[in-house]
Amino acid sequence: MSSGTTLGFGDDPIDITLGRDTGDVVTAGGGDDTIQGGTGFNTVTLGDGHDVVVLGGSNNTITLGNGNDLIQPGRGTGHVIAAGSGNDTVQGGSGTSTVTLGDGNDVVQMGGAGNTVTLGNGNDLIQPGRGTGQVIVAGSGNDTVQGGSGTSTVTLGDGNDIVQLGGTNNTVTLGNGDDLVQAGPGTNHVIIAGSGNDTVQGGSGTSTVTLGDGNDVVKLGGAGNTITLGNGDDLVQPGPGTGQFIVAGGGSDTVRGGSGTSTVTLGDGNDVVKLGGVGNSVSLGSGTDVIDAGTGGETIEIDGGNASVSLHGAGNAVQLFAGTATIADRSRGLTLAVGPDTMTTIAGFSPRSGSIVDFLGPSGFGSAAAALSTLRPDGSGGTLLTFGDQGRIDFLGTPITSFQSSNFLIDS
Repeated sequence: MSSGTTLGFGDDPIDITLGRDTGDVVTAGGGDDTIQGGTGFNTVTLGDGHDVVVLGGSNNTITLGNGNDLIQPGRGTGHVIAAGSGNDTVQGGSGTSTVTLGDGNDVVQMGGAGNTVTLGNGNDLIQPGRGTGQVIVAGSGNDTVQGGSGTSTVTLGDGNDIVQLGGTNNTVTLGNGDDLVQAGPGTNHVIIAGSGNDTVQGGSGTSTVTLGDGNDVVKLGGAGNTITLGNGDDLVQPGPGTGQFIVAGGGSDTVRGGSGTSTVTLGDGNDVVKLGGVGNSVSLGSGTDVIDAGTGGETIEIDGGNASVSLHGAGNAVQLFAGTATIADRSRGLTLAVGPDTMTTIAGFSPRSGSIVDFLGPSGFGSAAAALSTLRPDGSGGTLLTFGDQGRIDFLGTPITSFQSSNFLIDS
């Protein structure tokens, strides 16, 4: 057959070998067809049926109807492949190819960079190639995406999906479902998923993760990551670096990591927060919480529940708006701000290092001297202070003689 030949067939099954020609055009109707051969720039258009198309070269265009099809477009670049619904398999190409398939459980395995794959609903396996700039879109189903070396975009519908990428600057957007996302070892990933029990791993910093409700696990690397989660019992390890930003809704959450200047905001629930470094900010809702916020300069806000707090270094601030707190103070210069109905037990409070108590709201004291005069022994070698409506602080092991008026701040 010479190059540039045009063949047309009806609905009967056909089996054609094109040879080593380029630019052939084959058109056929319904039926289980087989087309083989060619060295590029071929056009194959087939109707419904279980078709097999095996071509060579680059820049082939293949359009198929519904059916369970096998397509091997050739080792070259620039292929354009379209098929209707069915369980299709597409294999081959070395980059910049476009694959568009309908609903079905599809397998797409390609090479190179810059491929675009668009699939309908179904449980799909997509391996777009090792290169950069892959674009992948699929509907609902339990999909698996593996490959790429950066700047890839993956958008999948609802389902229990697995996305494993390489490189940097990947963008992954998923629907509801229990998803596993391994975004790649690089930086600047953007990951978004709906409700479900999701796991996100990877990255070396400045990534953004946004997940809906569910019991999520997020383990990242580097610094400057931003993590926003819905309600659920979450485990967050943002990475060893500084500047982590973490927000989660209600649930029993655990946050571990960071080396300073991180911000953690969690809703109601029994939370555990353990951070490193200095200058961290932690804000928690009601619950039985355990907080070890770093090595100094921390700001901790507690709004209800029963919190256990460990303090280190110097210059820390704890604000207890409501609830009960037990504080192990191994720091210097603590500012302890307490609401009028709160109860605090604090061991290690050091008045002589400049630590102060700041009363939030009505305390019943007209002056700092009045607060000082109210101190009483707690019966165990420490000091007891009552204030407000039902407020109380027990300074374990700190005698009354350690306090001065300067240790109390009365808001006007």
